[in-house]
Amino acid sequence: MRLLETQARGHIGRRVLHREAGGELTPDPVWQWSSAPDRYLDTALRVEQWPVFQEGLRLATWCSGIGPRWAERRSSIVGEHGGAVEAATLWVHVDATTGRPARLVAGFAERYAEAAAGRGADAKLLVPAEAPPGAHERPWPLRHTDFDLLGHVNNAAYWEGLEDLLDFAGPPLPVAGVVEHRLPVEPGVAVRLVDAPAPDGGLGWWIVGPDGAAAAGRWGPAEG
Repeated sequence: MRLLETQARGHIGRRVLHREAGGELTPDPVWQWSSAPDRYLDTALRVEQWPVFQEGLRLATWCSGIGPRWAERRSSIVGEHGGAVEAATLWVHVDATTGRPARLVAGFAERYAEAAAGRGADAKLLVPAEAPPGAHERPWPLRHTDFDLLGHVNNAAYWEGLEDLLDFAGPPLPVAGVVEHRLPVEPGVAVRLVDAPAPDGGLGWWIVGPDGAAAAGRWGPAEG
């Protein structure tokens, strides 16, 4: 793991994990039908042990479930010194004309049938669309580096909001979380970072733009 992939706590950054889980570092032409950053719903992470600087990592990625208009991509990151992260990203196939979810492209299910092993993919959103009353909020300035080629805030950048909210040590391991993408954020708009305690003792957070929550997330103790 390189220095640019770490953050101040000394371990791999959540933004890098999102990129790995989303396939940006493991390209496959069949997945590129949904490579636009506003075309998948969520990325979930579970961390048993954080990979650290200069730790050699091994990445495995596969299709772990197929739905009628979406599919789930799993990634497993294992480090030579015990780093262990599991990630799952839900990708939604979007019709380029209507902007609505569309049936998967021809040949997708056949190509990934063996890996999916008959498993489906659940597109249900888990985090409330709005923060509870009394939630804390503050402005969250956007940087040019947060935007991608499509002119939207890249989905991986939303994890930076969580980094701003956690204390230096972060919660004890194992931890798990999810970020769900609801609306694109374009340049020039004012957004707010909103947070509130979650019922499980973790933290809920929202990136809120003029039209509502662009992303909603949860981070806290892992179950099991």
